[in-house]
Amino acid sequence: MHLVFSSTQHQGARSEQQDAYAVFASADEAFRRHGGELVVVADGMGGLAHGALASQTAVDRFVAAYQEKRPEESVARALSRSLEAANTAVYQLAAQKQVAGEMGTTLVAGAFLDSQLFWISVGDSGVFYRPAKGPIRLLNTPHTLGAFLAQQAEKGLLRSEVAQTHPERDALTCFLGLERISQVDCNEKPLMLEPGDVVVFATDGLFKFLDQDAMEQTIPGDPATLAQRLVKRTLQLGHPQQDNITVVSATRCKQANPVFSTIASVIVIGGLIALFWFAKRWPGGPGQTQTTSLPPVGEGQLARPTEKTPTP
Repeated sequence: MHLVFSSTQHQGARSEQQDAYAVFASADEAFRRHGGELVVVADGMGGLAHGALASQTAVDRFVAAYQEKRPEESVARALSRSLEAANTAVYQLAAQKQVAGEMGTTLVAGAFLDSQLFWISVGDSGVFYRPAKGPIRLLNTPHTLGAFLAQQAEKGLLRSEVAQTHPERDALTCFLGLERISQVDCNEKPLMLEPGDVVVFATDGLFKFLDQDAMEQTIPGDPATLAQRLVKRTLQLGHPQQDNITVVSATRCKQANPVFSTIASVIVIGGLIALFWFAKRWPGGPGQTQTTSLPPVGEGQLARPTEKTPTP
């Protein structure tokens, strides 16, 4: 599976950047065969203490724990174990700083392996999926009071307008940094990715301000700059309360079949050799007034996350 990643952050209108993220692709080919490539995004809670420290601690510990994965461990299990490790790290740090229960972060992570996406989340950061032939949609369920009230309304236990207008609807019902994680969302079956499919991991500073229709309109274009385009479009709205934004995108691109590429190269080279032979064989022919050269063959390049901060 050939993936092109893009990533960026912006502080928004906040006084501090409290988001953190990582895109991890091990240099160990043996690890990549069973662990794939990893994306982690976290949003430190601004209403609590040490939000920036909480998110960075969670991301660092999650990545470190995932690197401990062994071939016999499933990707889903490795993600779950890494989430527990990240929660423990934030919880223990909060205890050390004597702010237990007052330090926390959201976290969403995804692992890409063999054309499959495995994801896991706690809190309200999102993972969006835009298939090559279909509309964009949110894969995970946010752990917020609003989402809980919406579920109650669907069951007929609450009026829908109450869920939509509750003043505390954005309050988190679960986050990392507590003694126990009470809510975890993940996909039960891996999502199969086709060429042209796009996955976007983001903190709520993106999708609380930029709706899904606008996100959909922004996706076409160079996949290596998708995150920058999404953040730039969000900032162009000019919201005075713009939150921190972090976006990491992964686009599955078509990969040339190496067998057909080799055959095509042989045919082209063979044709050029034949043309050169005929030009030498018959003086005065077109080969004496025309020079043909082969283009240099470029080596494979590894797509790396970008760190540019767009301006509105």
